[in-house]
Amino acid sequence: MTFSACHLPLRSPATRTVQRPFGDATAQSLLPTPAELDAAWAAAEEAAARLRRRSLASVLEAIAACAEAWTETTAGPLEEALTVLPGGTGFSRPVVQRGLSAMAKALCGDAIGELIDRELGDRARLESHQVKAPTRLTHVMAGNLPGLAFAPIALSLALRAPVLVKAAAGDPYSPAAFARALATIDEDLGEAVLVHDWRGGDGAIEDVAFAADVVVASGSDAAIAVIRRRVPGRFIGHGHKVSFAVVADGRGDDRSVAAALAFDVALWDQHGCLSPQVCFVEEANRGEAERFALAIAGELENVRLALPPRQMDAAEAAAIARFRHSAEWDPGDPRDRLWHADDTAWSVTLEHRPGLRPTCLDRCIRVVPLASADTLSDVLAPHRARLECAGLACAVERCRDWETLLQSAGVHRTCA
Repeated sequence: MTFSACHLPLRSPATRTVQRPFGDATAQSLLPTPAELDAAWAAAEEAAARLRRRSLASVLEAIAACAEAWTETTAGPLEEALTVLPGGTGFSRPVVQRGLSAMAKALCGDAIGELIDRELGDRARLESHQVKAPTRLTHVMAGNLPGLAFAPIALSLALRAPVLVKAAAGDPYSPAAFARALATIDEDLGEAVLVHDWRGGDGAIEDVAFAADVVVASGSDAAIAVIRRRVPGRFIGHGHKVSFAVVADGRGDDRSVAAALAFDVALWDQHGCLSPQVCFVEEANRGEAERFALAIAGELENVRLALPPRQMDAAEAAAIARFRHSAEWDPGDPRDRLWHADDTAWSVTLEHRPGLRPTCLDRCIRVVPLASADTLSDVLAPHRARLECAGLACAVERCRDWETLLQSAGVHRTCA
C-alpha cells in the first residue's frame, strides 16, 4: 500500500516526490521548493482568514466531527490507519486502535471549547478577536507514538490559525491522514493545514517553516536544542519527560487499582511521555508494596490478551534482558524482587532503594515503597525538570494534599 505522507494544497503541484518504506507500506511525499512551500503557507493563511469570518461554534463543530470519525473502527479514517500503523510502528493493532481512539475522543463534543474557556476565561474572547491568533504556527512532531499530531492540529485550527506540521519519521502517516479527514468534512479547515515530512536540517525549507510566529517542537533533548537554534522567533520545546504513579494509603481495592495501572503501562507500551515507568507505593504496613507489585504483575499478564505487546527489535529485547538481569543479580536490598513473563511481554521489579529511575520501557515498571508522602518530595527533587505526569490512587480526602505535593515537586499534570 502507498499512502501520502504530506498534505500540501499547492496551487501548482510539486514536480518532485520521494518514497520511503514504512513497514509493509510506502510513504510518498511531495518535495516542494521553499518558494512553493511559502506559497502554500499563503494559501493556508487565506483559508484561516475565511475561518475567522465564520462563527467559532461552526469551526469547533467541524473539528469535533472529524475527531469523532477517528473513534469508529468499522469505517472511516481509523480503519485505514489500522492497516498501516501497526506494521510501520511495531505497536499491535489493538494498541493502535485504543490509543488513537483515546486521542480522538479527547477532542470530541465540546472538549476543545471547554479547554478554550479554561485557558482564556471565556471563548467569547476568541470569538470577538480579543485574542489574536498567530499568523503562522508550526508544529514539529515527535515520532514515538502515532497520532500525536491530532491535538496540535485541532487546537491550532480552534484558534483559526494556519498550521504547518512536520511529520516525524516514526509516524509519517497520521498527520496527513488527519488533515485529509478534516478536508472531507470542512474545506476551509483542510486548506488551513499543511503537512510536510522534510528531513531535519534542510535549511532552505526550514527557513520558511520556522519563520512562523510560534514554533512548537517535541522530541529528544538533542533535537530540541538543534531546532531552538534554527528558530528566529518564539519557540516552545518539549524534550524528554518522565511520568510515574503514586499508590497511596486508603486507595481502595488493590486489584482494581493495579488493573488501571497495568492498562496505563500497556497502552503504547510506555513509549508515551505520560506512560508510568515507576510506581511509588505508600506503605502503612510492611509488605504492602510487595503485594501491590504482585497484583501489577498479574494484571499485566491479563491485559496482554486485550492489548498485545509491540514487536521489538533485538536491541529492545536486549534492553529488557539487562533490566531483568540487573534486578535479579544486582539488587540494592535483600528484600528486592523481580517478576516477569516467560517472554518479553512484561517485567515488574520491587526496589527498596528510594529514587525515580526510568526503565527501558516496553512494559517494564519499578515498584518503590514509600515510608510517607513527605519522602516523595526529596525523591523527585533531582528530576524536577523532567517530570511530566503522575497517576494518583489515594483516599478522596487526601487527593488535594497529594496534588499540592506533586505540583510543588514540578509535576505538570496529575490524574487518576
